[in-house]
Amino acid sequence: MKIGNYEIPDIRLSEAIQDVKKIFDKVKNTQDLTHYTDIAVMLDYRSKIGGAFYRRLNSLTLFGLLEGRAKYRVTELGENISYPIDELNKNELTTKAFLSVPLWNKIYSKHGKQLSDNVWFDIKNITGISAPEAQAVEKDVRKWYLEDVVFVVEKPISKNEDSTSITLLEENNSKPNFEDYKVGSNINKENFKSNNYQNNFNINETTLEKIPFGKDIIIYLPKGNILKAWEKAQKYMKLYLEDFEEELQNNNNNNSNNNGLENSDKLEVEENKEILKV
Repeated sequence: MKIGNYEIPDIRLSEAIQDVKKIFDKVKNTQDLTHYTDIAVMLDYRSKIGGAFYRRLNSLTLFGLLEGRAKYRVTELGENISYPIDELNKNELTTKAFLSVPLWNKIYSKHGKQLSDNVWFDIKNITGISAPEAQAVEKDVRKWYLEDVVFVVEKPISKNEDSTSITLLEENNSKPNFEDYKVGSNINKENFKSNNYQNNFNINETTLEKIPFGKDIIIYLPKGNILKAWEKAQKYMKLYLEDFEEELQNNNNNNSNNNGLENSDKLEVEENKEILKV
């Protein structure tokens, strides 16, 4: 399914994993190219090669399990996901396959495994389609996303995009205040001293450096060029805060509209009472 410039696999990740295993069990390597007609036989399509088969084949490439055109080969991810070493390795591989889908990756970077009520708003902003178009596909996108995201096993760093991750850990139950995160707030240098030391973590073959600031904020960035990674992270955070402000403004507008309707209803009731008296 195509949404703007983005594609969503037409089969779910669970099916894709089964399909690539069938193919790998036949070819037994990741070097040989296999013609799509032979793959059709492996997937029991035989003479029924049509739109459904091509969409299935395209889905395997979107998940990063196959690559090629006309002739395909199983990728290293496709081989490893067919025969994972253990459960931990399997979880890492299925997570990687899920994040290989660009639209899933972008939605996950903001929402994780739980979607908001108005996910159509994010679909519109990410894909560039109109609001009515986004609302029309929201139900299907939500269903397919939730079916695929179950294969993501979250680690200490759960939201990863382009190997840059920021995690804010709050140690109290108070609601977040947007003013606290604006540039220029009163934060002194002491707040940004690392607690004790920096830890390193590995995720998707990327070494991430844990940088704790104060008591309630921890940032994870790729080890190496911290400055470049931080510049990229700031751009993501700016987009996130813009969405936050917009949602906050929309909620305030909705509350104002609801209050206006309630006052209008009360006025109408009073007018009706006066008419009845006459």
